[in-house]
Amino acid sequence: MSAPMQLLKSFQKLISSNIRQINTFSSKEICYIHFIANQRTRQYHSFNCHTPSLHQGTFYGKTSLRNRRNYSLQHRECWRCGKPTNTKEDIFFCKCGVVQSVNSLSYFEIMSLDDSFDVDTAVLSQKYKELQKLLHPDKHTLKSEEEKILFEEQSSLVNKAYSTLVKPLNRALYMLEQTGHPIEEQNSNVDQEFLMEIMEINEDIADADSPESLKPIEIINKKRLDDNISQVSTAFQEGDITAAKQLVIKLKYFTNIDDKIKDIYRGQF
Repeated sequence: MSAPMQLLKSFQKLISSNIRQINTFSSKEICYIHFIANQRTRQYHSFNCHTPSLHQGTFYGKTSLRNRRNYSLQHRECWRCGKPTNTKEDIFFCKCGVVQSVNSLSYFEIMSLDDSFDVDTAVLSQKYKELQKLLHPDKHTLKSEEEKILFEEQSSLVNKAYSTLVKPLNRALYMLEQTGHPIEEQNSNVDQEFLMEIMEINEDIADADSPESLKPIEIINKKRLDDNISQVSTAFQEGDITAAKQLVIKLKYFTNIDDKIKDIYRGQF
């Protein structure tokens, strides 16, 4: 038996044999610890049996994201009955009726969307409303402590998934993170000429003293923002992470300008 498996088995045995002596934990916390130990044992076994090629051929974003998604969904199983929970119908509940953990799934999987930058936000919003109804706590008051904890996890991740995927910038940043290429301060080199353009636009915004003087700036930035989003989409479709990363850095600036203009409209005009 491997060292990680031995550790998990020992931890489970400790919890099972001494559960009444652990006075520092509430009953809710003990249930959760026991559940996590069982879940991690299943995940460790599943990972070693099914994912020898998880990191093969995943240099570019589209392939990498798809491989991670296939692992996370295809090799899920119910933590209580052990049955597969690898379809969209099983994401939140096993067919046995037990609540399932979703913390191993991508935001796209949680919202039943293809792992693509091109998201229909109307479909996403409708799915979000459906999940809010499905996971409403008043519907599940009789569930076990373990399942109530999972409901809290599900609700939190659904909210995070929606807020991330509904906006192009957040969606793009998330996809880069999922492919192992996050944008960080030390790797966000930007063309100096582009930065000068952004500085000039910000100066023009600061000088605008009426809606009429601000409107042309808004129109030009909106056009550049839309063009940039289209280019980001193409880069992700082609799996060109290097291009996507540079375009998303620019997207941050265009989005920031757009948000700044909207704030001015709300606050001053």
